[in-house]
Amino acid sequence: KINPQVLKFAFHNLVVGGEQQHNNVVILRDTSAWFLSRVAQYVPESLAAGTPQTYEEAMAALVISLDDTPRVATRALSAIFHLAQRAATTTTTATTTTTTSA
Repeated sequence: KINPQVLKFAFHNLVVGGEQQHNNVVILRDTSAWFLSRVAQYVPESLAAGTPQTYEEAMAALVISLDDTPRVATRALSAIFHLAQRAATTTTTATTTTTTSA
């Protein structure tokens, strides 16, 4: 599990102060987007383990980052893809379990 403060730091580096303004340092935004894509791929429960606000902050930062430089947008899209893939897998497993037990 990843410390929620580390996640908030990454969100802040993508989108400064919750405003739709990007941090001026591209490599910092790129690294933060890469970090969030790895979290989404390997430990997505860390995004959901915090408060619902943590997940909402992550999605807001990632969606805003889609309009960034191509390398930042690519990493943000990767994070969104991994979260969607995880949600689809979780939904399919829940549906299968419900159907099987009925």
